[in-house]
Amino acid sequence: SLGFDLQKLSPGMMQYLGIKDPVGFLVLAVVPGSPAWKSGLRPQDIIREVGGQPLTSSDVWWRLVYEVQVGDSIGFKAERQNVPFEGKIIIEESK
Repeated sequence: SLGFDLQKLSPGMMQYLGIKDPVGFLVLAVVPGSPAWKSGLRPQDIIREVGGQPLTSSDVWWRLVYEVQVGDSIGFKAERQNVPFEGKIIIEESK
């Protein structure tokens, strides 16, 4: 597990968060100490892009995750309170 839960942005969520761009997924929860946590992701962040591809559907995410091995990294672009940032999730062995 990468240690986080995601949900596709919905119109209601977008309105609540005050955002206009529908591309991306909201980070609902992050397990402390997990690869997602170590990458800097936190709840309420919005992941916009993974592996250089816009995160338009869960298929984009899962296709990328299935291709990686332990030790690989997945680059992402995200936002926290409308401030863009980038990071990498390093894939670790499941515990």
